[in-house]
Formats: sequence, C-alpha cells, structure tokens
Amino acid sequence: MHDNSVSAPELFEQHLSRAKAFMDENPQKTMKMGVICAWNEFGEGSYIEPTKTFQMQYTEKVKKVFGTQ
Repeated sequence: MHDNSVSAPELFEQHLSRAKAFMDENPQKTMKMGVICAWNEFGEGSYIEPTKTFQMQYTEKVKKVFGTQ
C-alpha cells in the first residue's frame, strides 16, 4: 500500500475490458494489440503467473477478456 495501489481481480478485469474496447475501436492506431507489463519481473523477463492471494484469478481475467470463444 506504499503507493496507494489496490490489487483486485475485478478492477483488473475492468481495465482489461476498457483496453480491449479501445483497441477494437481504434485498430489503425493499436493494431488490436496491447502489452501487460511488469506483472512479475523475474530477471526483467516479466512473467504472467498465479499469485498466492488470488491464485489464477488474474490469469483467468486475461483469458475471459482476450481469449477466443
């Protein structure tokens, strides 16, 4: 809480949904691509992985918003 950030899967999903909507509405500017950066920075490799507190909830939100159906 040193930077007043809040970690919640529901908020993360909202951010992902807004980003996807922007990419879909602006394909010429975004090429319908985005970057999720600095999730976990193991050796600056930036890995997306489960967390102790929320297990797979964050990765499931990525799948829910961007996964193919």
